[in-house]
Amino acid sequence: MDGATARSGIRRRRGAASASGKSPSTSVIVVLVSFIATSTLLLIWLMCMSMPSSTRPRASPMSKGAAVFATKKKTKARRRGDDGRVPAVVELDDVGNGGDADDKFGRIINAELDLVAIDAVGIERVYAEGGSKYRGVRGIFCKLHWDKYKKDPPAFPMFKMLVQESKCDEVENLVSVDLAEIARRLDEEETEQESMGIRAMAPAGFVFHESRVGSTLVANALAAMDPSGHRVYSESDPINRALSACEGFTRCDMEANVELLRDVVFMMGRTSSPDERRMFFKVSSVGSKRIDVMRQAFEFVPWLFVYRDPVQTMMSHMDPTKMKRTVRGGYPPAVCLRARRSPPEDLRRLVLKYDSGKRVEELSDEEFCAAHLVRYASKWEICSYSSIRSCLWFLSSDSPPFHYTSQATLCESALQQMNLSHQGAAVEYEGLVDKLIEEVFPKHFTIDIDEAARQRILDVSKIYSKSNGHDLEWKDDSERKDSRATPEIVLASKKYLEKSYTDLAEHCIYNRDWHYVYT
Repeated sequence: MDGATARSGIRRRRGAASASGKSPSTSVIVVLVSFIATSTLLLIWLMCMSMPSSTRPRASPMSKGAAVFATKKKTKARRRGDDGRVPAVVELDDVGNGGDADDKFGRIINAELDLVAIDAVGIERVYAEGGSKYRGVRGIFCKLHWDKYKKDPPAFPMFKMLVQESKCDEVENLVSVDLAEIARRLDEEETEQESMGIRAMAPAGFVFHESRVGSTLVANALAAMDPSGHRVYSESDPINRALSACEGFTRCDMEANVELLRDVVFMMGRTSSPDERRMFFKVSSVGSKRIDVMRQAFEFVPWLFVYRDPVQTMMSHMDPTKMKRTVRGGYPPAVCLRARRSPPEDLRRLVLKYDSGKRVEELSDEEFCAAHLVRYASKWEICSYSSIRSCLWFLSSDSPPFHYTSQATLCESALQQMNLSHQGAAVEYEGLVDKLIEEVFPKHFTIDIDEAARQRILDVSKIYSKSNGHDLEWKDDSERKDSRATPEIVLASKKYLEKSYTDLAEHCIYNRDWHYVYT
């Protein structure tokens, strides 16, 4: 091959029309353009890979509600290349023509399938008269093995564990329907449903709480005291997502959010068991910031807020015996220190409020943990329980929505709602079992407690509330936490957490005038 031919070939690969009439500078320009284009594409790819998983575009068409539980199976599916599986979708307009869809819808109608998740990504406010106030929410249904939970509540302390035990983390066992449509249809067929022995239990009580303060024991006690008569949802996905479904949406308001929560509770309360009489919900701790939605949906339903001595709460996170080892990044393993490397802006503002002039980087681990526990949710934390669209709205906005503009803690949120309603009451962790038996259950939740129910509560309280089936004996650790607390933990607790603790004491369950509350 001669030189001319070689040069011509090089130019053809770079997009040149011919070898003639081209100067060396043209080749240099082409090389530079190619380099810039390649670098730009590489940069875009790196940015996409570094994005949080909640904001990345998803290649899989799997619905969000199904994906919540398809965790273990999803990993296996990817290895097989089947990640495109979706829950069986039932369109109500097609029901009645027989076949598989009719059978799946019939199982929901007959209360054989339970609501295990909702997909509220597409929620919108609807203003049509006589219909639902929202649309775009799908309910994910599956058969739950309630008998296993009722037999041993500490073995399944969280709803997600019951979901996994019932194989509802397997996509092929899930059925998806339009939630507003099926709720409306079942409401219209209430009389017919009752003739079939199917009814919907109204909520008998809600349990809100700080993190790690004994709320799981409350849920276990409610389930154990009357296994056949009580259904207890412990931090269930549908409730968590329904409470925050309209957070940050301009196309979804409080009215739509309230109706969605009512529909979710309605679907979760449907039963064909003649023994089930009461239904309770223990909500995730972050749900305490949305008590206002629950109150508007169920104005006269009693609710609790469980809290604990600040030093003991801090010790649950910062026990010195657990702080000796470090995790990646060089920080101790406490959950409250996860943001230590990159503190969010709201935490910085909170530190200035409580400790004027001090930078968050100057805080000790103990101070940082206390500030973390008292502060309101960051945008990334909101993303962890909000819909994808809400998450993207938060991340793109310069300021949080009105519910998050005040630096209200979970405790302060509960206090605000208690001041607006006599249905709420605070319950401190200390002596919790006796308070449940003597005050909370019989007076606040108006449940008759006989000797058998009392003994079942005492029995379940002897087992560690999150034993996961290992029957671990529970031991009161309050004195141990107090005695082992370092001066730094005590000081940080006093600085950041003491005020809300003191204020909650004024609303404690044993200070209530029950005649005034219920007259």
